[in-house]
Amino acid sequence: MCAIEVECCQARGFEASVEWCPVPARPTSFVLQPSCTGKLVTPDDFDAAAARACVDLQPQLFAGCRLARRDSDAYAAAMASCAQVAPPDLLEPGQICYTNLPCAAPPGMVSVCYYEPGSGGIGECSEPVIPPGEGEPCEAAIGCAPDLVCGTAGTCTSPLADGEPCWAAAQCSSGYCDSVCAEPPPIPDSRCETLQQLAKYALYMNVGNGSRVTATETRLVWLGYYGPRGEILHHAPKDGRGPVVHLTPEAVHHSTNVDLVADDDYVYDIDNGVVGRVSLADGSRAALADVGFDGTLAAKRGDDLVIVADYCNRMARVSAASGAVALHPGQHATNRDSQTPQAAADDDAVYCANGRRITRFGDDGGFAVITEEAVSSIGWTTGIQALGGKLYYWASGDSVEDKGLLRILDPGTGQITLVTPPSAPLTMMAADPAKGLLLWGTEDGIQQYAPGSGASVLAEPPVPVGRQVALDEAYFYWIHEDGIYRWPRP
Repeated sequence: MCAIEVECCQARGFEASVEWCPVPARPTSFVLQPSCTGKLVTPDDFDAAAARACVDLQPQLFAGCRLARRDSDAYAAAMASCAQVAPPDLLEPGQICYTNLPCAAPPGMVSVCYYEPGSGGIGECSEPVIPPGEGEPCEAAIGCAPDLVCGTAGTCTSPLADGEPCWAAAQCSSGYCDSVCAEPPPIPDSRCETLQQLAKYALYMNVGNGSRVTATETRLVWLGYYGPRGEILHHAPKDGRGPVVHLTPEAVHHSTNVDLVADDDYVYDIDNGVVGRVSLADGSRAALADVGFDGTLAAKRGDDLVIVADYCNRMARVSAASGAVALHPGQHATNRDSQTPQAAADDDAVYCANGRRITRFGDDGGFAVITEEAVSSIGWTTGIQALGGKLYYWASGDSVEDKGLLRILDPGTGQITLVTPPSAPLTMMAADPAKGLLLWGTEDGIQQYAPGSGASVLAEPPVPVGRQVALDEAYFYWIHEDGIYRWPRP
């Protein structure tokens, strides 16, 4: 679909490229990934000729750069060939299923994949039922007898003609619904503009459904998710010129919701109290130091790796160069929290946020609990940043009035100021001390906060900003599904 869209957009003069087409949506697609250790097994009922015909007929579904009508001969021919490529095994009632895989049913009956409340998103095949006939009440999930659709009146009817009211494309003979059934429109220029932006701002595509990204001096380092194989460490040049290097799933031990800590040569981690470094060249892991307690490797401050633990009551610094360990006395942990600690640093201290608490570990050996604010959690999904002598973080508020507001904490006085941003963040924040700015990403785009000037929307990229962001002097980086993107900073 994307490749056909690109061809149509190029014909209109847009600078789109198939190089930036995302892979088909999982889990129905088979995609060649670096985690594949052997050849895919060909199903016994795989029909190579039908597969070739299925691929060859796809362009006919978009003749004239518009989707073919569902009641057209071209659509029927393409669907018939694709259905014969490798008919899936039918699932029996009660078996775990996906909405795109059929469930077994006797002739004249149907079984559908449904989700019970509290199932955790795990579907099961329903007991077979006889689908309703024309004029009988229907449900969209069950459908109707062959050649009928569940109409807007909640009864089975023939597919709706152009001009008739609809609420789903499946109800229309044409296969297109925009409050009424209609002829499918051409691919809009707005889609071409998005593809053109992807060609301009995408760096790498089809590199795993990433969850973490960090920018070193010359490279981007991220974790890509590959289903049962877990997360795989990747890195590539920041200029987008590749190649992408894929390391083994066991290469790095990281904590959920914490930035990857890396430089141009290594990614650093901690496992059962042992701080190690993973070579970006070959994925080998070497131990640096044993700090004597398990914790979270939360930040890199100059040459020091910062490890925090025990409800932000304990901290250690490990030299990335020599492995020398410096333990901060902190205090005995009187209470704990199951959330992953977050850390930030300024010129003379390291700050740790965990649950409701923020503590300060001074370079002079001092320790203080700065706040134990009455909120549900501090900095768990958005992190905590130090900027201009203040701490910035989001917290899940216990009251409706302060939920989702940016908090500014003065470490010296403990005073907290609440700020209403354009929209609540969905990603980790990133700070730029040199420019005195905070940046974060939401579904509304890239946003920044300047102390004294407030928050503003900087840009609306072609795809949503993903689960984590990274900065350098020139660009704002993020992962969205299978792509890594960058946006120039003003």
